[in-house]
Amino acid sequence: MLHTLKKAVKDRAIYKKALDGIDELEKIKVTMKKTFFEDQAREFARHNLTDFYKSSSFNKEFAIEGDMIVTKNKV
Repeated sequence: MLHTLKKAVKDRAIYKKALDGIDELEKIKVTMKKTFFEDQAREFARHNLTDFYKSSSFNKEFAIEGDMIVTKNKV
């Protein structure tokens, strides 16, 4: 699950940088709708996402703000 989320965040960062004209080497904070990630995660596995969101591996790098997943560090 963490691998799927990190890939989605990386892809989102590349898209946002291109869209906003930001240098690809610059790091930015990334947000994405939980539903976007959940749709991708369900393609690979049927896990309880509530437990994943509470895990230490998730909380080390990400936070939930409303219906968004937010990176704690710039990507």
